[in-house]
Amino acid sequence: MRVNNKVLAAILFSCSLLLLVVIYLAVDTFVPVPVSSMQTTAQQVETTTVPLIVQTTVPDIIQNNIPDADTVQISEMSNQQLLDLVTDAVNKTRSYQGQVTVNHVESFEANILECSGGSAVASIVNTIVGIVTKSVDEILEFSGGKAVDSKDVELPMLLPEHNAFTLTLDGVKSISGTMKGENKVVFIEIIEEVVDEKSVPPVNASSLGFFDVSSYDTGMLKIEYCQFDYTGSTMEIHIRPDGYVDYANYKMPMTVEGTGSGAGMRGSAKFEGYQAEEWRFNW
Repeated sequence: MRVNNKVLAAILFSCSLLLLVVIYLAVDTFVPVPVSSMQTTAQQVETTTVPLIVQTTVPDIIQNNIPDADTVQISEMSNQQLLDLVTDAVNKTRSYQGQVTVNHVESFEANILECSGGSAVASIVNTIVGIVTKSVDEILEFSGGKAVDSKDVELPMLLPEHNAFTLTLDGVKSISGTMKGENKVVFIEIIEEVVDEKSVPPVNASSLGFFDVSSYDTGMLKIEYCQFDYTGSTMEIHIRPDGYVDYANYKMPMTVEGTGSGAGMRGSAKFEGYQAEEWRFNW
């Protein structure tokens, strides 16, 4: 998902400068942030709900034991055991060096809540958003734990992109588990985080990713202030009997507001929306 210069100019002209920058970041990332390493600067991330497809064929992969997975029914697992199950499965899958294909879907949706140009400008910008934020549906061919997407960006398997999955219970709002066929399915919602354009949301960064405005080249546009309200990101992870992830669905809802300037103009905007990713493995 990528915004071209004509779209940038159109939104700038409409005085919705901040919205332009955020949409440009979101469509160009998540991270697909796919997110950067955990330092003072960060990189985006990048989530969609699609009918769940559970694979029943087990690949010829070395079996690793997930703590308690074989001895404790998922309905009897504690919150910590469920989180450990997901952590082990995600990191085990990310470390797989063989060949595997993944049906990968990205989407981004935004709705203008406030705009310095008024309702007429907001309507125009909403139209532009609909044009430039179309879903990406692609098949990724992984080998050695890496694949190249349709934007020629090298991706690891699953999120977050640039660091291990290190979510802790302190960042979990709710977690539950169930069975779907032979697969264990874990649902996680993380806590809300509110940060400015210079800060990293630690919980999102440890599990999905985030938008990094600080390190992005915005050209003639200057971000004066930007606030990201990550209102409660969610993930749904399906884990096979051998401990590998079979399906993952991420969704990052947010409200973003702020001000920007450029080309002698200054504007402000506020929007709500979400970034989503789906990963369906074909082992």
